[in-house]
Amino acid sequence: MLARAHIKSHPIHPMLVAFPIGLFITSFAFDLIGFLRPDNGLATAGWYCAVAGLFAGAAAAIAGATDLFGVVPAQSSARKRGWTHGILNSVVMALFIASVVYRGGPNMPDRISLIVSGVGAALLLYSGWLGATLVYRNQIGVDHRYANAGKWREVTLTRWDQPVCAAEEIADGQLVLVNVEGTRVAVGRCSEGIVAFSD
Repeated sequence: MLARAHIKSHPIHPMLVAFPIGLFITSFAFDLIGFLRPDNGLATAGWYCAVAGLFAGAAAAIAGATDLFGVVPAQSSARKRGWTHGILNSVVMALFIASVVYRGGPNMPDRISLIVSGVGAALLLYSGWLGATLVYRNQIGVDHRYANAGKWREVTLTRWDQPVCAAEEIADGQLVLVNVEGTRVAVGRCSEGIVAFSD
């Protein structure tokens, strides 16, 4: 399912998410180490990493929302998972905004700001796991035109007893997405023959 926000078929969202993930996790690590040592230099770096992560997170969110509303099927587990992913990331952004504002500048964090950013970092890791599930399980952002998959075909039928296509029209490893009375079914060919399963 080719991403809506892409550059020459390369999805933009996965390109951008590395920045807020890395910056927020690094921010929390710098703050924690700076607090325990104590080290003002690390605390300052942690604050700036959090600020940079907020800008990077906003950019990644725009591309992610474009894909969520542009290509993820409305009645699918991927849409539900995408909503959870997006809401969690919004909470992460809110927590890091709160931490940055609470500290008031690049100074030493206290226990409250550490807890807030620590919870944000933990939620970010879980949300990242959901994002990977969207790619690897739901195939969001995967361009099916390559790896001998051929061009993705969609067929709309009005009744369940109508034929999808002739068997020879589907090569080994190819899929056809069929919409029958509002239900999405994937029909494909594998080594065992023709298979069909819920999208």
